[in-house]
Amino acid sequence: MVTDIEDSLKRDLALCAKGQHNYFNGVVVVAAPLVRGFVRRYFELDACEDIVQEVFLQIFRSAKKYDPRLSAKSWILGISHHVIIDEIRRRSRRPTNAGDDITHVPAISNGTTEIEDLIIRLPREHFDVIYATKIVGLSYEETAAALSIPLGTVKSRIFMARRELSEMIYASDAPQQSQERDLA
Repeated sequence: MVTDIEDSLKRDLALCAKGQHNYFNGVVVVAAPLVRGFVRRYFELDACEDIVQEVFLQIFRSAKKYDPRLSAKSWILGISHHVIIDEIRRRSRRPTNAGDDITHVPAISNGTTEIEDLIIRLPREHFDVIYATKIVGLSYEETAAALSIPLGTVKSRIFMARRELSEMIYASDAPQQSQERDLA
């Protein structure tokens, strides 16, 4: 019997909250790809793993606060978002080195598709909502809770992100279309 990711996370988080910490490994195994993909949008690969570890440390520390009536993926993404914001603020307060570029935009996965390449190019606030809804699979309401933004903001950012993606797709097809017209 295949267990849904959400059900698996809820079960393991609930058991961790009751003091059965050996179930935390299940949380890490199931949620790591979601967390890593989100964190990698903001940081270079070398910093990414440290931040992912910090996310899971915060999840472990906060397991007793998890409400099983809520989406586990949304809760985990919310913690990830807060850790990312804290890290960006921390880095902005210290002198920067050339190697501390957090504006670098890495790929979501090793074998990215064209659409993933385009999603990565979205502004961060648009990337966040697209990642949460389309990659992680959260509802608009869960995304709003995870990112601590109003539901209307989620909807407008998704609308704007879709429009930007459409424009990027059209722009990438435009040179090819003009070459085809030249050949005719």
